[in-house]
Amino acid sequence: MKKALKMVSLIGLFLFFGTLVISQDITFATFIDGPDLPVFRKQLEAYEKETGKDIELLVIPYADWKTKMIMMLQGGTPPDVARETDVVYLQDYALDLTPFIKQHTGMEPMEWLDNVTVYKSWFKTYSLEAGMIPAIPYTTDVFALFYNKELFKKAGVEVPINGVWTIDQWYDAMLKLKQSGVRYPLVWDRSPSRFSWLLYTFGGGYWDETGTKIILDSKESIEAMEFFLKIHDENLVPKAVWISGDAPLKYFQNGLSAMYLSGTWMLPTFAEQLDFEWGAIPMPVKRERYTYSGGKLIVPLTQKGVELAFYLTNKENLAEISSALYLLPDRADMREVTYENKMVQEANMVAMNDLLNTSPAAKKRQDFDWYNLKTAPVIQGNVSAITNMVVSVLTHEKTPQKAMKDLADQLRKEAGLQ
Repeated sequence: MKKALKMVSLIGLFLFFGTLVISQDITFATFIDGPDLPVFRKQLEAYEKETGKDIELLVIPYADWKTKMIMMLQGGTPPDVARETDVVYLQDYALDLTPFIKQHTGMEPMEWLDNVTVYKSWFKTYSLEAGMIPAIPYTTDVFALFYNKELFKKAGVEVPINGVWTIDQWYDAMLKLKQSGVRYPLVWDRSPSRFSWLLYTFGGGYWDETGTKIILDSKESIEAMEFFLKIHDENLVPKAVWISGDAPLKYFQNGLSAMYLSGTWMLPTFAEQLDFEWGAIPMPVKRERYTYSGGKLIVPLTQKGVELAFYLTNKENLAEISSALYLLPDRADMREVTYENKMVQEANMVAMNDLLNTSPAAKKRQDFDWYNLKTAPVIQGNVSAITNMVVSVLTHEKTPQKAMKDLADQLRKEAGLQ
């Protein structure tokens, strides 16, 4: 009799002496991302039934994801397939999918690459520069600014749903919300990438638009940090999120905050847990309109996992997971997506409008910072240092100028620029 789909935690994979259990199963590694686990179970069980192969579902907490993945990769025991948010650190381990694409999709590799990079243009550039296709683009999510409609109405704050607003207008709205009795007008995810959104709209970043200069200590970047410090010092944003790691969702969920700067990956949680009317508003603009598109990829790390990777990303399965998580499928032939939840639909439309109107110059800086084969490892290797830089400013241990100059010099040294 066919055995049931197995799910194990990472801890269960290690024996007493730290040796990884070797299995003949196909191992699929993922992290929890909203209500996705039941969908994965269903799809993996269907694959088992169709192929007669056994799947081991390996669930790793997201906070431990990259550390555990690196341990498995360096130990020579990678999962056969992984759902990822990044490919840069996998470059030395990933398979080149080019020889498998036509067999599994019926498309020539370049045709297929055009089809699956409608929201991930960086992935096409990355693949061409790397001379290989290391993953399958899966779903896209976008940074978004969510708001509590009831608190905005009470404070008499109007938002430009169909237009844009400036950083100054956003700040004025925070003051008005504070005056109306809202404890914290805004809560901000503790994330280097979410902080970096502010750098980009101010005209800054880490690398410049040519990928040859570090600009973290530029006038524009420092001005962004000064604004971030200002709204924290004025108690418009809870410092506890960044300084001590307090959970940001609870502030928004409990009405302590009127706005939440996060991303569309939060939509399933909002739809399930929020008991007030909410929505998304355009990301504010300083010098350049900008929002960040990230998302997930499916990465086969062994030839044994290739078939499963293409199975999970076929049109039927991609539609199912996108619908469950309110995400956008990474396929040009699946652009028109609608959701039954009206607030989810409206929020996705606002976020995607921001994405479609993102400044090309800001996007170039973003891609050099996070996705370029040569420049991104310098930034990705310093994500903890970015967080520490921000915390040192919020605690007044360092001035914005000092903190950003110190890290900029460190980045230049690691990049071989000094």
